[in-house]
Amino acid sequence: MYKSNKEWRKRHPDRRASQRSKYYARMKKWDVRSRMPWSAEDEEIIIEHVAPDRELAKTLGRSVRAIQVRRAQIKRAYSDVD
Repeated sequence: MYKSNKEWRKRHPDRRASQRSKYYARMKKWDVRSRMPWSAEDEEIIIEHVAPDRELAKTLGRSVRAIQVRRAQIKRAYSDVD
């Protein structure tokens, strides 16, 4: 089975590429990251850390993990500048 699939892919590289692009076009609607960019105000709230992450998640409409990851990204960016 694997060998036949591999041979088919070698014979049809253009079809495989078109299938891949169709798949990603269909799945684009599930790409959450492109729908909710971080605003400067959101980043300031995250950096100030005035409330627990759970409360920030509710007010910003994001997950707790998303807030933690974004805070780490911001801190990493500031540490690279220094």
